[in-house]
Amino acid sequence: VGPLFASLLSHSKYLLNLDLSFNPLTSPAVTMIVNAIQQNNNTLQLLDISNTEINDEVSSSLSLLINTNTSLSRLTAFDNHLSSKAGESILKALSNNKTLKQLQFSGNHLTLEQEQAIARLTVSNTCQQGFIV
Repeated sequence: VGPLFASLLSHSKYLLNLDLSFNPLTSPAVTMIVNAIQQNNNTLQLLDISNTEINDEVSSSLSLLINTNTSLSRLTAFDNHLSSKAGESILKALSNNKTLKQLQFSGNHLTLEQEQAIARLTVSNTCQQGFIV
């Protein structure tokens, strides 16, 4: 599914919302999809990868998307297997992001300190409206 979807996304330059939630895609597939979005789409506003069975393998691609994408305003990734390692990567990426308005990471394995730091970054960014742990 990942290669096919990534291939389709490479030709979709005007996609606004992508909801992949509750599909057992796994990290390699989601990594391919996130990379295709990063390379070919500058209009995506919502990405929902909740309950897709992703783990830390996807954290570098996801962090790059958070760090550099200028259209994404909502990222939902609840009920996955993201650990504190992914939390660190997400924190670093968030420090440069000015477009995310809502982040949803509940049901992962981030530390309390990471959740609090992400919440502080969310509050301090005037463009961001909320963080849900």
